[in-house]
Amino acid sequence: MKSENKLAGLGLLTAISASLCCITPVLALLAGTSGLASTFSWLDPLRPYLIGLTVLVLGFAWYQKLKPQKQIDCDCDTTEKTPFIQTKKFLGIVTVFA
Repeated sequence: MKSENKLAGLGLLTAISASLCCITPVLALLAGTSGLASTFSWLDPLRPYLIGLTVLVLGFAWYQKLKPQKQIDCDCDTTEKTPFIQTKKFLGIVTVFA
């Protein structure tokens, strides 16, 4: 797995962690359990730091994805199709979701 994919995954994880304090009460309401709502309340003070970490990680992932790649002189004629998880489209979806 390339570093851009790891960074995109880390950005998504930190974004979800930052929003757990808001998502959990909604899930608790839908599930009908009130005890679940207080499970992630300890994350509330960390929310600004997690949002900042999300922005930094996704920014670095975009930098890695958009920087010019070094060209290797090779007489190889292999054109491999890039997996979806390694495309700019996937990184864009993760960024919008985060």
